[in-house]
Amino acid sequence: MRRRKIRSLYFSFRKVSVCVRFSGDGVRWYNFAKKIFGGFDLRKQNILEKQDAEVRHKRKKKLFVVSSSSFVDFWKIYKRLTRYIVRKTLLSEREKLAFIHASAVYNRRKIYIILGKSGFGKSTACKILLQKGFGYISDDTVIIDVKKKVLVVFPKPIEIKSAKGIKIYPVYDVNKEIKIGRKKIAFIILKRQIKSEKDYRDFVSIFRNTPEIHLEKLQAVDGVLMVLRNTANLRNLDESSYLKIISRSSNDFYLLRKI
Repeated sequence: MRRRKIRSLYFSFRKVSVCVRFSGDGVRWYNFAKKIFGGFDLRKQNILEKQDAEVRHKRKKKLFVVSSSSFVDFWKIYKRLTRYIVRKTLLSEREKLAFIHASAVYNRRKIYIILGKSGFGKSTACKILLQKGFGYISDDTVIIDVKKKVLVVFPKPIEIKSAKGIKIYPVYDVNKEIKIGRKKIAFIILKRQIKSEKDYRDFVSIFRNTPEIHLEKLQAVDGVLMVLRNTANLRNLDESSYLKIISRSSNDFYLLRKI
């Protein structure tokens, strides 16, 4: 019996390697997957199934199989894959990497880390700020290497949820790490959901001008406590190194008031 060819994407993040295999009706999602994972270093191959198994065994890559033409099924696999990458990275480097539930962008002078509950608009704010010239760090999971004092860019696509469904915005040509160095970090805590288009226009103006009318500046101790509450792996983390980064005197902590 003639073996059929399959399509595979191989990529890594930090110490975690994965293989996404497209076969049967799932091949229709191959080009789409190349776009949404464009921020990672991708390698693609069209090879026989037996060869694919041998390659994965040698490289010890986790396999995810896309075999259905259904977008719902593809999306479930995509979510499993991204959760796997985050979980394995956390487990393998939990003493040196801090994981914060937040979005983050940067410019020449500052790093902006946006914290808030799911659905408050962190990802949408991140997308709009990218369109305004800011650099991308993450739209959902901010990773800080407390030993090297850098932010690790997690290049998964930006996901915007709405009543109509999910929109996906891939990110390309991103740096792997952003040095903190002398950059100030502004932590902005969203205490309400940002809904209208006007809200987002005003939100962008906050980053450009930081007008006090919109932002309530917090005491450093209150701001640090909020960041610690949103950090997933405090128990295993080198807390001393982490605190030195988030509690620097040059950092600012803001609460976003009603716009």
